Amino acid sequence: MKPSNKNVRCPTCDKPFVPDPQSAVMPFCSERCKLADLHRWMKEDIGIPHGSSEPEDQEDEAPSPPMSPREWRFD
Repeated sequence: MKPSNKNVRCPTCDKPFVPDPQSAVMPFCSERCKLADLHRWMKEDIGIPHGSSEPEDQEDEAPSPPMSPREWRFD
């Protein structure tokens, strides 16, 4: 397949660039943009939507466990 000379836009920085199908950073323009995108995923700033868009009843869910060991209770 012949590479395209058409510019595409980087999903991170929105900069136009000529894609290289052999590039390890595709669909990003650089390693920096690739890592910036990974960082956003790991911080959960972005993600894949799942489930219904309606909020669920919070009463049916069990309370979340305490985050700090100081809050733990051993009854």
